[in-house]
Amino acid sequence: MLCPAVVSVWLLAVLGPGLSLAAEDNSQPGFSLCSHCFYRQTPPLGNSAGPLLRPVCHKLPGGKTFATLHEPTCDTAVYSAFHLSYESTEREADEGDELVTKGEHSVKVAVPALLRGSKHTSHPVSPTDSPLQHWDATVTTLVQSSVVPPCSTSGGDLYILTGVGGFRAAEDGNGDCQTKPLWSAVCCAVPEGKGGFSLGLIREAGIGEKQVSVKELEELLGVDELFSEGCGGTDEAVVVDHQSVGHAVEKEKLHASHAEVGDRNVNSETTDRGEGEGEGEESEEITQGTSADAVKSAGSSEEQRDARHSGAVTSESPESSADYATVDEEESDTNSSSVLVYALSITWSILTAPLRPVVSTVTELPGQVTYVLQEDLGVLSALPGDTISLFQLLTSDLLSWTGSASEILLGVGESIYFSGYYCTSSMLEALMTSCHSGVTGVGTLAGDTVGIFSGTLDNIWYVTKFFGGRLGEQTEAANHTRKPFIASARRTVEKAHVCELSVLTSLSFNEMATLYVSPHPDDFRSLLALITAEFCSSSRPLTITEDPPASLNARSRPTLVLAPGEGGSILTGASAVSWYLAAQAKKAGVGTKQQSQVWQWLSFAENELTPVACAVVFPLMGLMGVDKKLQQSSRAELMRVLKVLNQALEPRTFLVGESITLADVAVATAVLLPFKYALEPLDRQTLTNVTRWFTTCINQPQFLKVLGKISLCDKMVAVTPKTNAATKPKAANGSPAADSASATANGPPKTEAQLKKEAKKKEKLEKFQQKKEMEAKKKAQPQAEKKAKPEKKDLGVITYNVQTPAGEKKDIISPLPDSYSPQYVEAAWYPWWEKQRFFKPEYGRKSVSEQNSRGIFMMCIPPPNVTGSLHLGHALTNAIQDCLTRWHRMRGETTLWNPGCDHAGIATQVVVEKKLMKERGLSRHDLGRENFIKEVWKWKNEKGDRIYHQLKKLGSSLDWDRACFTMDPKLSYAVQEAFIRMHDEGVIYRSKRLVNWSCTLNSAISDIEVDKKELTGRTLLPVPGYKEKVEFGVLVSFAYKVDGSDEEVIVATTRIETMLGDTAVAVHPDDPRYQHLKGKMVLHPFCDRKMPIVFDDFVDMGFGTGAVKITPAHDHNDYEVGVRHNLAFINILDENGLLINVPPPFLGMKRFEARKEVLQALKGRGQFKEIKDNPMVVPVCSRSKDIVEPLLKPQWYVNCTDMGKEAADAVREGRLKIIPDHHLKTWFNWMDNIRDWCISRQLWWGHRIPAYFITVNDPSVKPGEDVDGHYWVSGRSEEEAREKAAKRFNVSADKITLRQDEDVLDTWFSSGIFPLSIFGWPNETEDLNVFYPGTLLETGHDILFFWVARMVMMGLKLTGKLPFKEVYLHAVVRDAHGRKMSKSLGNVIDPLDVITGISLEGLHAQLMDSNLDPLEVEKAKQGQKSDYPNGIPECGTDALRFALCAYTSQGRDINLDVNRILGYRHFCNKLWNAVKFAMKTLGDNFVPSEKAQLCGEESVSDRWILSRLCAAVGSCDAGFKAYDFPAITTTIYNFWLYELCDVYLESVKPVISKAEEDSTSQRQVLVCRQTLYTCLEVGLRLLSPLMPFVTEELYQRLPRRRPQSDPPSICVTPYPDTEEFCWHNEEVDRDMDFVMSVVKTIRSLRADYNLTKTRADCYLHCINSATVSLVQKYSLQIQTLSYSQAIIPLTDNQPVPEGCAVAIASDKCTVNLMLKGLIDVEKEISKLMTKKGDLEKQMEKLREKMAKNDYKDKVPVKVQEQDAEKLRQSQTELEKVKEAMDNFSKMM
Repeated sequence: MLCPAVVSVWLLAVLGPGLSLAAEDNSQPGFSLCSHCFYRQTPPLGNSAGPLLRPVCHKLPGGKTFATLHEPTCDTAVYSAFHLSYESTEREADEGDELVTKGEHSVKVAVPALLRGSKHTSHPVSPTDSPLQHWDATVTTLVQSSVVPPCSTSGGDLYILTGVGGFRAAEDGNGDCQTKPLWSAVCCAVPEGKGGFSLGLIREAGIGEKQVSVKELEELLGVDELFSEGCGGTDEAVVVDHQSVGHAVEKEKLHASHAEVGDRNVNSETTDRGEGEGEGEESEEITQGTSADAVKSAGSSEEQRDARHSGAVTSESPESSADYATVDEEESDTNSSSVLVYALSITWSILTAPLRPVVSTVTELPGQVTYVLQEDLGVLSALPGDTISLFQLLTSDLLSWTGSASEILLGVGESIYFSGYYCTSSMLEALMTSCHSGVTGVGTLAGDTVGIFSGTLDNIWYVTKFFGGRLGEQTEAANHTRKPFIASARRTVEKAHVCELSVLTSLSFNEMATLYVSPHPDDFRSLLALITAEFCSSSRPLTITEDPPASLNARSRPTLVLAPGEGGSILTGASAVSWYLAAQAKKAGVGTKQQSQVWQWLSFAENELTPVACAVVFPLMGLMGVDKKLQQSSRAELMRVLKVLNQALEPRTFLVGESITLADVAVATAVLLPFKYALEPLDRQTLTNVTRWFTTCINQPQFLKVLGKISLCDKMVAVTPKTNAATKPKAANGSPAADSASATANGPPKTEAQLKKEAKKKEKLEKFQQKKEMEAKKKAQPQAEKKAKPEKKDLGVITYNVQTPAGEKKDIISPLPDSYSPQYVEAAWYPWWEKQRFFKPEYGRKSVSEQNSRGIFMMCIPPPNVTGSLHLGHALTNAIQDCLTRWHRMRGETTLWNPGCDHAGIATQVVVEKKLMKERGLSRHDLGRENFIKEVWKWKNEKGDRIYHQLKKLGSSLDWDRACFTMDPKLSYAVQEAFIRMHDEGVIYRSKRLVNWSCTLNSAISDIEVDKKELTGRTLLPVPGYKEKVEFGVLVSFAYKVDGSDEEVIVATTRIETMLGDTAVAVHPDDPRYQHLKGKMVLHPFCDRKMPIVFDDFVDMGFGTGAVKITPAHDHNDYEVGVRHNLAFINILDENGLLINVPPPFLGMKRFEARKEVLQALKGRGQFKEIKDNPMVVPVCSRSKDIVEPLLKPQWYVNCTDMGKEAADAVREGRLKIIPDHHLKTWFNWMDNIRDWCISRQLWWGHRIPAYFITVNDPSVKPGEDVDGHYWVSGRSEEEAREKAAKRFNVSADKITLRQDEDVLDTWFSSGIFPLSIFGWPNETEDLNVFYPGTLLETGHDILFFWVARMVMMGLKLTGKLPFKEVYLHAVVRDAHGRKMSKSLGNVIDPLDVITGISLEGLHAQLMDSNLDPLEVEKAKQGQKSDYPNGIPECGTDALRFALCAYTSQGRDINLDVNRILGYRHFCNKLWNAVKFAMKTLGDNFVPSEKAQLCGEESVSDRWILSRLCAAVGSCDAGFKAYDFPAITTTIYNFWLYELCDVYLESVKPVISKAEEDSTSQRQVLVCRQTLYTCLEVGLRLLSPLMPFVTEELYQRLPRRRPQSDPPSICVTPYPDTEEFCWHNEEVDRDMDFVMSVVKTIRSLRADYNLTKTRADCYLHCINSATVSLVQKYSLQIQTLSYSQAIIPLTDNQPVPEGCAVAIASDKCTVNLMLKGLIDVEKEISKLMTKKGDLEKQMEKLREKMAKNDYKDKVPVKVQEQDAEKLRQSQTELEKVKEAMDNFSKMM
């Protein structure tokens, strides 16, 4: 029978360390984790249907959980502590009988205080907030005195509920929770219901405490059941004296004050442990649930008992702010000497209290001295320990005779020794406590000394007890008193280190240690011990794969026996054993800080990783039943924990320090089974850091020796791990995995029903596996008996293999390949075009100045960045521009499309800097400016022409002889000239203003280089230079005190750190709340600054408090306010983002680190108000991903006011046309509200600004400032600038000193004069006179302002002319899902990959070569796998160009689908086959007429196709003029596919087949061939601008009308126009439309009746004679195209034969298809009957589903719509089936 004190001591030992740490709400896993806290795992059930209390599960750092039922509005909660298990208590008692001390009831039950929040967010949570602060003592007394004795006697489990108020708190409405009664309920649950009982306790105002039954308590609280299905047999089984219970509160107060004075020694362990925890938390933050308490994790049972007997039970000191506390008292001793010891201890404590400060001061001096000698003394201190160990072995036999004599002596002196020791221990401990804080070095040395002393006493006591007989029994109590003294000394001298670490570390191997482990290869706990043992090279223990002997009382493996015999030291459990072995191998960390970190990771592995890993893997291994939902949730939890580990490992190779430690071994073994059986390759890709670290660990020699080579999981399937054959198990527990399973599960034994259920699941799983294996075998067997079906022939790859020198014409004599292949078609043509100079404006004329009646077309390319490669956005731009250029060229105009490339200042400099650092370890500053510029030029010459190659691959018809680079001398001179002219005019000026500043690039950036990242609320974003992510998306409110009053003004900001630069507070002039504050000042909390309250219209009175903080130097709006009110501009940031001009301690801080510190400082001053989520836009640098800061910098600006007005007027007056016109609103908005343009960039690569700062060496001229434009001069050379300066200041040139500006010009400045500079401006050149102004600018709408507007403004300013007449803005390309093209999404596609095709692996490889973050790479790979699971097929240039032009109909954005591009590749194949068939039809001897014209003998088919051709010519001409590319592509596509191929070629086949019958037929064939040739030749010319390669290939195969004079290439052949092709006939089109409607109706009937090959007679019932004539006229076409046997027109009065299927073609004609005799009617009716039945069943099921009452509520709307559509389709199909059945019935 267990004593109540045993339960109390056990309760404190288990709960105390955990409850002294702060708990944390963990509602993520669900409330189920806390279900064990309630009786029958069921929380109290309310009897009201109204809202109940909110359940929350709280998780303590040690892994324990407790629950609260919480009502937030009135802070009411019911909670349960850990349920107190009798079985656990019994195990504790078995481990040491010393725990049973009869009659001791002084230790109280630990009950957690109520977790309760404060009403004020700024007020921290503390135990004093709890309304149950003193109620705990009452409950404790109740449980201790009245519940524990009878419950422990019965072997029951305790469940405790305590709370304030009732469960109807949410409905009461008064909200006054403090008036609610305090109550508690206790349940003693006894197995099988024998002897269980329950009781309640309640305290009401003015009444006090009283005991009630649980039923009474339930009625009072408004709850059906506090304990599910009742608890025990009666509520009256226990009676409590409520008066004695009521005094518990006062007793607790007395105890607290007493402990504060006299029990400091009790709290010493807590203090040390708390410091250790703090140090561990400061050095390493590990995920929730990791415990810093090493005692519970790995301490030996013997040392745990010592800690309890010493009275040093862990508790929180009275000053602690922890959320939970445990109540403790010192144990009373029954010996007569205990009173004396207590009195002496108290007296000594009182006497030494005044001396303690003196002692502490004195002890600091030896601490400083001994610190230097610590290492040497530590080595020396180990020598006596070794000597004593040797001495003990040599003298053990000699000491045996002393047993009898010692028995007598010790018997006499027992009392003296006992009392003296207690007194001495108290004194020494007080003295050591005083020395603790100052004597670090002495403490370490003293720790070694205590270790020696401990070992000596251990050895002496062991020998004495072994040979002393009864002497050992009589002095057992004295032995107990020795151990607390040593443990107490250790706690005192070892700062921040728990005592069990010292005990384990100080132990040494005695002879040969023995390690008992499990033989199972997957028992990770035994593997942890085995791997750790491998690090003990010189003292590796003997390993035995058996259960430990029963005499050792060790119930689990691994177990380590340190000495032979039953009396030896024994360590049990993976944590304790591995720590001891790691300490021996020096793998437990170097120093206390690392040891604390190792303990944390050990706890993390045991408490966090192991449970979820086992929950995922054990079902796969057959050790647990398979519950799919549980396994899925466990797998998700495992991935969550591993992601935390992944983040922790990101900057590290190993978990602790720079080499492998026990932390790595423990965590690696915990994740071993998931890596082997559960984590698939995709999982490992998301855990890159964990996978890297795990691979490193398992390849260590120690791991390899134990584990061998580990194969990682390929797919998560059920496995049956085999027992290691090398170590044959002799396990006594049956299953080889029993150790692992039992050690991990730690749950109650399963019932017979559960075991049967699991067996069934396992059997099903095995059958499933067998089935899978059989299917795999079948797939593996060759199926020779089945005849393989012929696969559909794909469009293959055909290459052009004829040797053709570059620039020579491609071979056109060889026959065309069987199918279209882009590689074959696109070969050799482009070099020939270049060599023939087709793309030059001089082609066909003597010079560009030669007059051309057809006009001039000039367009310059938007210069792409030299650093980049083309993406699909570039491809769209170039496809459109090349189509336009080719169309104008084919129209005979003097055509120039000028290529060029931009130097891309920031992008190029970043690329070259990265390259230098990667290859040579140098920065640009190491090289210097001049040498760095040389390196950039070198890179440009090597890599810069890649983009030109891509443009040629796209077929772009650019004049490459005129290609320009913006850093070429010609263009650089133009840039310099433009700056000087504009500076001399005053348009460019110097000023200090806010700019977009990138702290990473140390440069100002343009608006286009700022990405606007939209946030919906609080978001953590990565920022370069910061290890942790930074918080954005929150609005912080704080108050400024009004000077001279108690008032305050509350303001809010999203950038709290900028308040350090505030110089005013602004309010609206009409805001009545602040009228009395006019002329008042507010005080800055961190400096002496007084800031005015200004009144400004820009303030929004309705937003927030209506008051706005003003930071003029760091916000664009505030800047304007500062200018208007003449405020101070205080810059608080330097170029690197460090704080300047601010008071300590913020001075020198990083900007986002200061953000946290300012917030804390405001809280400390009481001026912080609140923080809440706030949607906002964060400016992010597109180059560096840094957060852009508005920063005051002296820069060069362009005054854009007048230039912007001129540009806007040019559009308003019609001189400049912008297409589409919906962009006009944007244009006018920008131009009418334009700001001055900052053109300075703090870079080295670019056009250096030709401006010089003037210093005049003359005392009559005062020195100038940087922002004073009068002291700046520009010049084409330094000499010119010096002359200008001397003239300005009226001094001689020798008195002028110049300093050129280090900055370079914005890249957009050089791009803005690109249309001028490419032609040699400012010099007068032929090209400039001919091609400027240009005709058209075509580009994306996203750079309308950044480039287009600036070209217009600078062109007008520098030349007085517009740079072009029209601007066409195309859409922005997005992916198929509408997302912006982004490398991190994996949707940026190189056009060359679409042209040539690429595999999925190839796409992945491109990502690996990029600069993306590893996490972004994995995200991008998933995007690629989703969009392109089979890679991208080869589509070819022509298909890509055609698709891009067709897509421009989508407005502002293009959602590009690669599958649509592939569809146009098939169109190319159709075109290819059509031309091949037509050429075969024409014959080898065909000669086309010299001119395309009608001869008058054309058939109706000829006239119709020529009419459609003319219509296509007209549509294409109108489309090009209106930039309507979708209309062009649709017209050409329909003509070739649906009109020429599907109709005309099919309809003329009978004509061609009768070619040799007679002269009339021959003439018809000749006319038909001429018509066919005209269609082919004109159709190819129409298509040529869009598909230049395939049209050139096919056009070259056609015979020419005038071979001697026709142009050599289709690209310079005239484009068809409406003047030549004017044969459009609307009447013929209408007649053919009627014919095609009849043909389609007949084809539909044939399909309905499955007449695939059989030709049937067709009777066309016409409404009038005109329709009959029309049918007769086109009867041959109808018969041919509908595959009919004969076409018989019937008038209205002619009967239709029986046996026909009927369908209406139009209002003029009904189709009757003769079926009688062609089909088996009965068989067809039978088929239809079956189909009718199936349809009716399907419809009935759908109707039943949709008729359910909850269908509309529960079924998603999308599914409802799908069901309705299915029903509609089935109904239509059923009607057709019935109609067909009726028709068949008539035939029978």
